[in-house]
Amino acid sequence: MKKSCLDLIASCPDVVLTTIGDDGVPQARVMFNLRGPRYPQLQEYLRPLDGTFRYYLDTKTSSSKIRDVRSRPQASLLFCRPEIYFSLMLAGDLAVDEDPVLRRELWRPGWETYYPAGPEDPDYTILRFDSRYGRGWNGSVNYFFDLREKR
Repeated sequence: MKKSCLDLIASCPDVVLTTIGDDGVPQARVMFNLRGPRYPQLQEYLRPLDGTFRYYLDTKTSSSKIRDVRSRPQASLLFCRPEIYFSLMLAGDLAVDEDPVLRRELWRPGWETYYPAGPEDPDYTILRFDSRYGRGWNGSVNYFFDLREKR
């Protein structure tokens, strides 16, 4: 099932990130899937993380996501292909990753639209998501897998 889930991640152009806001209410937002078809070079770069289901996202330092992560790191990612009845929810912990090499490696041409100063833009932040478990629906089957033993 894990291989099928990795294939699902690679096929989804977007991912839904849910954090917990200051008021305790879940905050869901659609984000670019850095491991999806929009970024084939990143799929190859991030492939060594497949077994851990570690995941990276980019966001603005000034966004509410940063406040959410700093106060409550618990989060989830949702990948979904409704046309084939396949979804994966990863539950885990989100943190700001300040590795300057990673920032440059994940940087993509065109992101200047969001971060005008390029990969050194102070408003460009990388979030690292470490999965605890995955669960979802595939066709007519519910599934669950624990990822904590991989850490």
